[in-house]
Amino acid sequence: MTLKRITVLFAIVFAALLFSAVVAKVRAQHVTVSYSIKIREVYYVPPVSVETFAQMSPEKQKLQLANASVRERFEGQRSNGDHVTAVTFEGLTTTTIKLHQSGLVLLVNNKNSDISTSGTGVPTLIMPVTPECKAFVPSNLVADSADTILGFKTIHVHMVFGNMTTESWYAPALGCQEVKRIATRFDGAQTTFEAVEASINPPPDEMFEPPANAVERKPSEFWRALTPLPSGHSNEAHDAVNQNYLNQDARYERDRAARKQGQQ
Repeated sequence: MTLKRITVLFAIVFAALLFSAVVAKVRAQHVTVSYSIKIREVYYVPPVSVETFAQMSPEKQKLQLANASVRERFEGQRSNGDHVTAVTFEGLTTTTIKLHQSGLVLLVNNKNSDISTSGTGVPTLIMPVTPECKAFVPSNLVADSADTILGFKTIHVHMVFGNMTTESWYAPALGCQEVKRIATRFDGAQTTFEAVEASINPPPDEMFEPPANAVERKPSEFWRALTPLPSGHSNEAHDAVNQNYLNQDARYERDRAARKQGQQ
């Protein structure tokens, strides 16, 4: 695996984890809604503007498309608030299992039996979700009704963050989950995110089960076994990855200590 692909993988996974951490409290509000959603996200390495791509020769366009990275993601939730996110990139699937009642989060993968457990063991607060998806829409933004996507009515939101413009579509019947997103940079480069399948059925039970003979690992051990850095990588890349590991390991130990204290 090349350094470029590893960098992309880290960016994808850690961004997903950060996003999950930000909305974890909000997701716990969807206790009366179950759903299963398959999502496809496409982005380019390196990204190019729409105008630049249009001016490329057919050969260069083909090469650019060959460099497009595709992430497949599954989002699912039970009616009790338990949530699962499975991200697949270049054959590697990492799954985050959030067990609401147990106050635990399990990180598993499809390559080995390693797991990494976080969470303090305290159940997440439960509150009802509103049909207008207000928890997902900042108060200074205006949401409007949009066409249906995969048979579900959606709420459309337009947001601007720095040099990035984002169009998002949320489906109230799916717990206000985002079913479509178009993120456009100032130079026209885009990332697309769109659900390809969606239903109000909960995910299969096996998606919430850890692997047989699971081996508990720190986050650094879990990720290093899946994404080893190749030889010749820069010291900066090495230091950035290590710092991320240190931050995750510190939180892991704090959570373990909290769970141990709660059991006494």
